Amino acid sequence: MKSKTLSLLIIWLSTFSVTEAQVPTDNKVFSQDIDTSVLEIHPEYIDNQDTFLLKLYDTVRILSKGDKQHAVAIYHLLESRELTNLTKYALVKSNILSSAETYHLLNKAIIGLKSVFATDSLDDFVVRLNRLGSTELGFSFNDRVIGLVKTTLLHGKTHGKKNKRIIKSVNSIINDTLFQRSDKLMPPVEIISAVMTSLRTSSVHNKRIKPERLDKLEAELNKYVVYYSALNGGRRQFQYGLGVIEEELSTLNKNIYIQLSFIADALNIPIASVGRGVPLNMALKPFFTRYTKTSLQKFFDSLEVQYTSPYTKQINYGMMLRANDKMKEVNNQLNDLVQQIKKFDNIDNEYLTLLDSYYAQIVRSMNIVADSSLADNKLIMAKQKRLLEMKNNEFRDVKAAVDLKDLINNAHYIKYRYKVF
Repeated sequence: MKSKTLSLLIIWLSTFSVTEAQVPTDNKVFSQDIDTSVLEIHPEYIDNQDTFLLKLYDTVRILSKGDKQHAVAIYHLLESRELTNLTKYALVKSNILSSAETYHLLNKAIIGLKSVFATDSLDDFVVRLNRLGSTELGFSFNDRVIGLVKTTLLHGKTHGKKNKRIIKSVNSIINDTLFQRSDKLMPPVEIISAVMTSLRTSSVHNKRIKPERLDKLEAELNKYVVYYSALNGGRRQFQYGLGVIEEELSTLNKNIYIQLSFIADALNIPIASVGRGVPLNMALKPFFTRYTKTSLQKFFDSLEVQYTSPYTKQINYGMMLRANDKMKEVNNQLNDLVQQIKKFDNIDNEYLTLLDSYYAQIVRSMNIVADSSLADNKLIMAKQKRLLEMKNNEFRDVKAAVDLKDLINNAHYIKYRYKVF
């Protein structure tokens, strides 16, 4: 009986050794490779009278139980490590796939906003108002100046040689090509200043030009100075603000190019260099044809195949992440993309605020025309109504070109706060 029992114990111990040996010792261990089962043996097979064998059984049972607990602990540890690496990879993959679409939308929004700058209807309206021969408000500036000189200064006496000479001189100033140059922000104001200087100089030798008539003429002309100064003051502010916004957009473009260059290097996507004669938008255009969700999915599919064990058919996510540090770094820098989106949102708001301020300034300048009785009030009100329509259309054009809502919604899919190391 003792020999039979000893034989059972020997078989039991040898089975225990085999179970322990089933735990792989290399670095490619997966949780499913661990066998945590232990062969059970029942004490009824042991002679109850044999104290030695009972003690031996108890010792082996304790060892077996402890080893099983260790095996289970190792199993869960390895399972945890696998799940952690899988989670890390899933995060990196999801973020990079989402970032491609987000970068596309951000680039499209920047191009869209720039296109709106080139078709600003409000600024076009101000340019038309500022033209010397414009009749937008029912009068021509050139005709008004000549008319005031004739009625206020000369009292309608235009047939004398000296008076004809005065009218000719004023006409010459108004039509001087110097005031037609595109760099002149306020041609009407400069013309009025030149006309008054010429007339005061002429009055020294022409006694018929009375000082009080000159003062009255200047007072009438100054109404136009106030109007055109307000109109062009608003335009100067707009042009300055637009210049600041364009510079901010240019900086934003450069930052995005730097980020995309790093991504291109990490994911093996060609990107053109920016140099002389190669603007940023031209350099990025071919890149965005390759940097798509579809092409990135193929990139990750290839990685998964590369790191799949031919024996277990399991993906070694840990090895994949270690071998592709740049891919993890792309994920860790996606907070930069979110910051650029916030920056663009601010720029977009700046532009809308600038447009609103510009509109208000144009309305104020037209109110000056109405208050000074320089034009018919009904015409002014009709122009202001049209101006409001243009402003609303401009706002709609900006929103349509930018599609900021879609951009921000897409950015929500990027879990940029989670870093992978």
